[in-house]
Amino acid sequence: MSIQKTRVVLALLSMVSLGACGGAGGQGPEQPKAAPAASGEPPAEPGTGTGDGEAMSDEELAALAEVEQADAAPAEAPPQKETGREIIYRMTPDGLKVEVEGAVFAVSAQSYVKPEGYGVEVFVEATAKVEGALASPTAGPIAFAGKVVRKTGRVDQFGDRKGGNGTKPLGPASSQKFSRKWPIENVSLLSPGDELELQVGLWGYGPATGKLRPVRKFATVTMKATEHGASPVVDAPAQ
Repeated sequence: MSIQKTRVVLALLSMVSLGACGGAGGQGPEQPKAAPAASGEPPAEPGTGTGDGEAMSDEELAALAEVEQADAAPAEAPPQKETGREIIYRMTPDGLKVEVEGAVFAVSAQSYVKPEGYGVEVFVEATAKVEGALASPTAGPIAFAGKVVRKTGRVDQFGDRKGGNGTKPLGPASSQKFSRKWPIENVSLLSPGDELELQVGLWGYGPATGKLRPVRKFATVTMKATEHGASPVVDAPAQ
């Protein structure tokens, strides 16, 4: 074999050897560049190639899908802060007990009768482990609201007016007992067949006279009048 032919054979063997080494190393031969589109043909579909016009690898496509999914996912809502205070309701053999910021209120009710119909009186016994105060306007610490469903189908709604700015101390050495009768002004007593839904609240309770806050959801009293009388039921308010 001539020297010139020998050089050609060695060159070809060298190129084959380099190609084999490239495949074993994981890099592989360079991908052929896509031919430019002929005039009048539509351009390549966006999102399927790199900036150089080469097809994306499987790894690049997977990474792009993760980025698009993260962008589309809604941001997590921030946690909501509780602005109210904790109120605990306990049904005991002695009736409903309401716990508010170190104070315990035992709530009960009793009906009474007059020639015009039936009413109800709400009683509260309050004790506390910490010093505090109760708002006590002219009618006392208890506030009323609610409705009466008359036997005729008419609904009488009512709400309280405070009137006055008195207070009562409440603490380890100053427990309190107070009560209030219903109906309030401009509301009639119950006749047989009438039903009462009475929402009971406190005008205010807090650690000091200047920091009193109303307790709107304090207790609920329901009562239906019959020909034989009326019996109130005391329960925790609906939440």
